[in-house]
Amino acid sequence: MKAVGKAILAWAIVGLMGVTGATAAAADEGPRCTPPAVEAGAAVLMDADTGQVLYGKEERRRMQPASLTKIMTTLLALRRGDLTEAVTMPAQAMDRMWESTTVGLRVGERTTMEELLYAMMLPSANDAANAVAIHLAGSLEEFVGWMNGAASDLGLEDTHFQNAHGLPDRRHYTTAYDMAQITRAALEDPRFAQIAGAASHTIPATNKSRARGLSHLSKMVVPGAASYYPGAIAAKTGWTSSAGNCLMTAARREDRTLIVIILDSDYAVVDTAKLLDYGFGQFQRSSVRVPDINDKTVTLADTQGSTHKAVVPAAGEEVSFLLPSGAREDAVRVRMPDPEALSRGERLTLDLVLEDGGEDSWPYSLTSLDLVLEDPPPDQTAGIMGAGAGSGAALPGGSWGLAAPAVGGLLLAGRRGRRRARGHRT
Repeated sequence: MKAVGKAILAWAIVGLMGVTGATAAAADEGPRCTPPAVEAGAAVLMDADTGQVLYGKEERRRMQPASLTKIMTTLLALRRGDLTEAVTMPAQAMDRMWESTTVGLRVGERTTMEELLYAMMLPSANDAANAVAIHLAGSLEEFVGWMNGAASDLGLEDTHFQNAHGLPDRRHYTTAYDMAQITRAALEDPRFAQIAGAASHTIPATNKSRARGLSHLSKMVVPGAASYYPGAIAAKTGWTSSAGNCLMTAARREDRTLIVIILDSDYAVVDTAKLLDYGFGQFQRSSVRVPDINDKTVTLADTQGSTHKAVVPAAGEEVSFLLPSGAREDAVRVRMPDPEALSRGERLTLDLVLEDGGEDSWPYSLTSLDLVLEDPPPDQTAGIMGAGAGSGAALPGGSWGLAAPAVGGLLLAGRRGRRRARGHRT
């Protein structure tokens, strides 16, 4: 975002906190929402509509994604390519294809972009991924740059790609959370689910091959299969000896679409089914209406005493989220991050959280709004929402203040927003 001498408050549906190892507190007298135990090294359950995290286990830990990488490759192909355009298999696409999953594409073979995407997403063909990358970008290196640029555009700070297919490289990593966000972006294009959710597909005969029959490696999208999950609309498998078994699954029921990312699990299908059952069975769609705060401002003071004014452009927005069954909407609060100091371009996050106030209160992030500060800050203090607004009262942490103790009945409290953590077939 370009600095233009003001701070902009942008809506971003980014769930920041999982419920790892926690018992979900609903209402004081209501039912408790207990997440299942999963075996994966890392996992996340995310609402595709809002990005709300319903469950997380090491979801911010950097790990190898194996062929889940191809979700990003497919996303870029859908954005930058045409499904009907002809693609000729280049010699460079055969790089690292020994002892890896392919559909046996031959140098000079001609097919379409659509057929290559089916080859990538169903049997996880690495030769197809390379062919797509080189066709679109001119080289594997340039396409990798596109991948990393797209990750940056999505605000993903713990993802770095080194290839288009997911074969092992120490510089190639992501997190369960980041991969779920990439999947969210891909699902915005209905063609992604059409391809990634197909149980099977036939690539017509080409100039160098007979027709090829493809079957999806994830049976969660195959009706009649033992591991079929009702409502599953897309899936992607991955495996390398260093990454372990990885699985992306998206499922849709009634008013919600859920995404599960599993990294490094010997029980990826079981873990996925548990999390989807939890998401569909223990949460309900809810919302709060943010009062009309258009053209109002908040003033933040850093540790040096300087003030920053943020303009809030959203007016009367209704923020949707999934609420644990039995929880009360009046238990929803707004939390502010608590940075050590503010600086130009810093991203702060306002969390909508569920806090029931009970003994085992659950500070569960429902959704969030992102604040980006830009220079030059004004030398004045401004309020928000008019009546009832304070004048920069200190929040917990003492390093900064917000010129509004309350917004439409939603309590403002302080907390630091950002967290980081540590981390031949595909």
